[in-house]
Amino acid sequence: MLDSTVAYRFIIRLSETREVDAVNSVFVEILNELINGHFALYTVQDGGRTTQFNLTSDSNPFGSKVEPILSLFNSKLKQRKGMFSGELRPIPLASRNGLHSILILERKAKVLDEVFFNALMTVYSNQFHLVENCSYDSLTGLMNRGSFDKKMHKLLELQNNLQREKDNEDNLSCLGILDIDHFKKVNDRYGHVYGDEVLLLLAQQMQRAFREEDWLFRYGGEEFAVIIRNVTKEQSEQVFERVRKAVEAFYFPQVGKVTISIGYTQLHEALSAGQLIGEADEALYYAKEHGRNQLHCYQTLIELGELPRDGKPTGDIQIF
Repeated sequence: MLDSTVAYRFIIRLSETREVDAVNSVFVEILNELINGHFALYTVQDGGRTTQFNLTSDSNPFGSKVEPILSLFNSKLKQRKGMFSGELRPIPLASRNGLHSILILERKAKVLDEVFFNALMTVYSNQFHLVENCSYDSLTGLMNRGSFDKKMHKLLELQNNLQREKDNEDNLSCLGILDIDHFKKVNDRYGHVYGDEVLLLLAQQMQRAFREEDWLFRYGGEEFAVIIRNVTKEQSEQVFERVRKAVEAFYFPQVGKVTISIGYTQLHEALSAGQLIGEADEALYYAKEHGRNQLHCYQTLIELGELPRDGKPTGDIQIF
């Protein structure tokens, strides 16, 4: 039996956590204390074209043996892989939002307290559901403004630390702002129900066109934010342009053709999140003012002399 005081502290730690990644980290820490044996924890993410399984525990001690287990929970596979090893015990963890994690235990692992272990699964799933609902936009399924603020803060801390250690121009992160062109006309002509459908379908196109490792956010209204990491300047241009073209080529069933304008900036030290948003905003404004359905990089516009170097806004468009 687990000491009641220890169990109480575990539950308090888990229930006080307010971010999805932190919920998983605390859960793994508790499992390390509770389980005498090997385990692996995977979170489940529907990436549009594929079901993604992201390793959340420190390691996967089972190697390729987990693959047939994960395939059983892959909603995108028409054909499942063969039977998995009887040495492993999969525990699917679901909330009202559906399956969110898979805990894989070795059969011979000893759980210190089975009763508490079962209760812990429920607390973890409920907390995951609660935090997830606070982190994602209910219409599009993309991360919301609150998640954007948190991830930008952490990314800038990491970026500044890395740049202090070594200035690596070939390993960049970029912030992009995407805005639907003439979206007000869509709402005025077709109504907000069809406007919402456009937002949902656009989010799905973004999930298909961006890379799996990119962070996608609905910033507010018809504005979306994207953070892409570990790219060269040329790669960032290619990623954003691929998305712009994919949206341009897609036929929206109720309204027909929809286009987007994109402005982006390279993340660099000594600037706050607000200043970087301002730079991406400047590039977006430029795209809007020069014909829409365009992609522009803030640094490139500065180099070409198309934007002033003092960082002051060139217009009064309200992007956010």
